[in-house]
Amino acid sequence: MKFFNGSTHRLLGEMAMTINPSRIDERLAASHFEKSIAALREINAENELALAYKAYGRLLGQHGDIMQARAYLSQALEIFERLGTMDEPEKVQQALAAVPEGR
Repeated sequence: MKFFNGSTHRLLGEMAMTINPSRIDERLAASHFEKSIAALREINAENELALAYKAYGRLLGQHGDIMQARAYLSQALEIFERLGTMDEPEKVQQALAAVPEGR
């Protein structure tokens, strides 16, 4: 049940980011990602957790929280690479490249 709860919150967060990208409700999306991460971390659902980290990192990057964005994206990349996930490492590397370094 926790897996579905975590997955659902990740998807709701991603929906909040895409429904109207110019007016993202950062608090709503962030809340969903935080709930997703907590649930998935608790049950060690690593692939889904990495997807949540990736999405949360993208949100943080869009809102200028560069250090946190890079941290979440880096966590996602580490998990995907360790698990041998096929396409996701490249997507995360592209997302990392889009976030400026520094701050």
